[in-house]
Amino acid sequence: MAADARLIETDNLSIDESALTGESIAVSKNTETLIGQKISLGERSNMVYKGTFVTAGKGKAVVVATGKFTEMGKIQGMVSQAESSQTPLQRQLDEVGSQLVLLCSGVCGFTFGLGLLRGYSFLPMLKTAISLAVASVPEGLPTIATTTLALGMHDMRKRHILIRRNIMTTVHKTEGEQILVAVKGSPEELIKICTRVSKNGEVVRLTQQDKQALELENERMAGKALRVLGVAYAYVDNGNENPEHDLIWLGLTGMADPIRQGIAELMAQFHQAGIDTVMITGDQSPTAYAIAKKLNLSGNHKLEILDSSDLAEVGSEKLQALCEQVDVFARVSPADKLQIVQALQRKGKVVAMTGDGINDTPALKAANVGLAMGSGKADVVREVADVVIEDDRLETMINAVSRGRTIYSNIRKSVHFLLSTNLSEIIVTTAATALGLGEPLNTMQLLWLNLVTDIFPGLALAMEPPEPFVLNRPPRDPDQPIIQQSDFKRIALESAVISTSALTAYSYGLLKYGQKPQASTILFMSLTLAQVLHTVSCRSETHSIFDRERLPDNPYVDGAVVGSAALQLLPLFIPGLGNLLQLAPLDPLDWLVIASSAGLPLIINESTKNSSSSL
Repeated sequence: MAADARLIETDNLSIDESALTGESIAVSKNTETLIGQKISLGERSNMVYKGTFVTAGKGKAVVVATGKFTEMGKIQGMVSQAESSQTPLQRQLDEVGSQLVLLCSGVCGFTFGLGLLRGYSFLPMLKTAISLAVASVPEGLPTIATTTLALGMHDMRKRHILIRRNIMTTVHKTEGEQILVAVKGSPEELIKICTRVSKNGEVVRLTQQDKQALELENERMAGKALRVLGVAYAYVDNGNENPEHDLIWLGLTGMADPIRQGIAELMAQFHQAGIDTVMITGDQSPTAYAIAKKLNLSGNHKLEILDSSDLAEVGSEKLQALCEQVDVFARVSPADKLQIVQALQRKGKVVAMTGDGINDTPALKAANVGLAMGSGKADVVREVADVVIEDDRLETMINAVSRGRTIYSNIRKSVHFLLSTNLSEIIVTTAATALGLGEPLNTMQLLWLNLVTDIFPGLALAMEPPEPFVLNRPPRDPDQPIIQQSDFKRIALESAVISTSALTAYSYGLLKYGQKPQASTILFMSLTLAQVLHTVSCRSETHSIFDRERLPDNPYVDGAVVGSAALQLLPLFIPGLGNLLQLAPLDPLDWLVIASSAGLPLIINESTKNSSSSL
């Protein structure tokens, strides 16, 4: 259909409205007048809509809306108006970057001013301050964050992460002059056009008491999670253009749509991970309630359900309150879905929304995480969604949750490593300047140190496998920063230990050689190798190398530590590079001091993990 239109003639017309309503069963159409204030799209049997398809019969209609004024156009309008939400991780990375720039600029300015007060020349101190600023800001952070996310997406890609019924009528020839009209559909709708009922082979008048009994039976069957259809018939004269009236009620049929094996257990996994599950469906309330009950959708609290017909009477503030209590929303429209998602977000919830039809696209785009189910769905659904579950298995989502939490944890580990190592460079330079110990590290040494210790160890930490019980943790607060106050205390402690050890080695060099290249070389080697070994300590916030239980192997960390250490020693064997860094030859005792200075911080920081975790 190219436009929305009101039917004025029909001849066994059936329309596939799945693109608009999500219902897979074709809908039978007629020309009868509908009376009501709010009639849902799926119940407008005298209308046809743009984007739907004729599956049988023919008809004539008057166009009532085109372009953006059609129901499909309204959905597209909602999609364009819905704003894509920035993820908490994006906000937190932006905040960390801004805070680090301001902090490092202030510290470097302080070091520059302190050096001038100590009597150092302006130009050398300016060069030192600039190189310290470059070294202290973890420019590897964007690369590491991007690479971590990309590697996580690659892993998810390998894991394939990427109903209210109306009326249908058929007409059959008979031996006589009349034709048989057979009708099936929503019991609630079908019972309205029935006036008689077949009882014990005899057709009698359908009383109001009979209708009430049928409605109760419909609810009872739907309460058993059955898809319920009503069945009726009538004999009418040939040529009757409106056979769907004065029907004879036959009965109710219930079709079992069994819940996929493992879904109930999956709901328990979501709840264990601290994730609330909400069902938004087109099914009638009793059916939706029964399915949700079987899934234990509400966890340990009472299951609450809300019919979309009640949403029109609910204000924005009341809906926000209801959304925290309701587990199932039944008989919903595309606008209802968007309204529900936005209400949850206004309550501070991070919303992940699954969908597979065009009618889901406004809510998918508005959600913090939009998940398109299935690879064969409409392109617009895949374009709007943030994630596509290619194998159409809901179980795949728990893998995505696990991997997503691991990605976040690995970014935290990398940021922790970068901050603690870069802070140690600031402490060493500032302390040496304040104590009048000369220029501990020259400009090229600071830049080289930053190159060796930032990128490869940080990337290796991004490749950490999931830690045990990752799904047993509650979701993090979206407003919680990547690096928390307790993390800063731990980072400061680790940096202080690394800096103290390096300055101790530098003091040894000063006592032995004075302010000569040998002393600077000892400090340069001690600090760099200590930072490289600190990669091992950053693998876990709580686990220590002294614990009996080992962490899962990460060959990337092993390779980064060995490779970075080899790269640090390379200038000693390449004269041109050694001259550029102003390195000097050292004796065996110097190397013993360097090894001790580099290894001691790892031992101290690992041995203090359990005690510092309570800070």
